[in-house]
Amino acid sequence: MSKRCSTIIAIVVALSTWLSATAAVPYIQIMPRPPKDLASRAASQEDLAKFAWQEFLALNWKASVDSTHAPGPSNQRGLPDLAWSYSKPAPQFPNPLVWQTYAQTTELRPNLAGITTFGITSMRTTRLVHAIFMPTTTRNRLLKSWCCFR
Repeated sequence: MSKRCSTIIAIVVALSTWLSATAAVPYIQIMPRPPKDLASRAASQEDLAKFAWQEFLALNWKASVDSTHAPGPSNQRGLPDLAWSYSKPAPQFPNPLVWQTYAQTTELRPNLAGITTFGITSMRTTRLVHAIFMPTTTRNRLLKSWCCFR
């Protein structure tokens, strides 16, 4: 009986090793950072679609900057939270997604004296991130001014 069990175990191990060696690469790799670039300029329509989905998923990843982790030298805006994945619950307000922590237009081309220039680690650089840490009454007043801003 033990010889028969050891033969069955050997077959199962060999089969699982063979299956893991022949496993296909996932069709779309879900990564926290966007892909760098396409492999070639002559990419197929399928390669372009994969690239677009990978970029979309990475930019909609939970950002490392949130209501409990303010921007700073070790926690820069525009970076994903590597501890989060799509298998976890979706981030809720006030936890922004990666693309929501990028520079706003007012930071790139400020036209008012009260607006500061873009800084990766600054708390006062974006109205969006700054609004996360504001009291509710101030945030509501700011949101009302945004709806009229064009």
